[in-house]
Amino acid sequence: YHALNTDLGVQTELDFGDLMVNLGAKGWGHNGTSNTTFRLFPEIELNYPLWGRSLEANLSFRGQYKQHETNSLVTIQAFLAPGAGLQPQIDKQIMRLGFNGAITDLWQYNLGAEFRNFENQAYFIGRPWSGGQGAYAYDNGNSFAVNYDSGNELKITAKINGRLSQQWDIALDAAMIDNRPENNAEPWNIPGFSFGGSGTFHVNEQLLLTAQLLGYGPRKEQRMVADQIVAETVKGFIDTQLHLNYALTKNFSATISGINLLNQSNGLWANYPVQGVRVNLGLQYNFNAF
Repeated sequence: YHALNTDLGVQTELDFGDLMVNLGAKGWGHNGTSNTTFRLFPEIELNYPLWGRSLEANLSFRGQYKQHETNSLVTIQAFLAPGAGLQPQIDKQIMRLGFNGAITDLWQYNLGAEFRNFENQAYFIGRPWSGGQGAYAYDNGNSFAVNYDSGNELKITAKINGRLSQQWDIALDAAMIDNRPENNAEPWNIPGFSFGGSGTFHVNEQLLLTAQLLGYGPRKEQRMVADQIVAETVKGFIDTQLHLNYALTKNFSATISGINLLNQSNGLWANYPVQGVRVNLGLQYNFNAF
């Protein structure tokens, strides 16, 4: 598989006092192994302060493309089997309504609702398994293939972040996702909601302590064993993490991380139980610190 993607965009900004308008367009040309495609995506964005710094409204309409690559797919799902098909994802229309503002000088919030009409979204499904011992590890039902489908998605997001003091930084976020593929029976391996939070404590100039909370709701996963297709519900999970970073010098820093501190045993995927509490040690060098 090979592909050449070329895009060219123009944009202008119009100032009507409080109302800011961004207008533009982007042309995209895709020359792939089996076809050549050209798309034109109009872009418009409106920003208006409804109540000073406390409440600003944002309305936008645009489109975009994203070329799926093996490296990017493996980043999402490390258990991807070799030979995955590659396609460009095309978000034909993306409409977003958002509100953001400052609660106080130290706290900000962001609320948004986004509707997306897409082609070739990548869904991860269990690779077919004969039920016997395969020649390769990924032949034994413990790897994923990619299934592409068109459809619509509505995503609602909320985020709040700020500072409790000069030492404490806090951030909380949540999202609800309604993904509806056209042909697939379910939005395979896409959770209906997610949430997270982080707190950073600056102990001193050398020591930084960060706590994280990650949570995902249940999702559907498809498995095929001996030509029998089974749809399973993978339970949601919560992952708590603690990271400590100590600056040894201007360039060197050491880290220690605790992952899955609640010792969750439910699976990240149908065939993959979480591997208990994990502790990672690291040493970092910053080449840009001069």
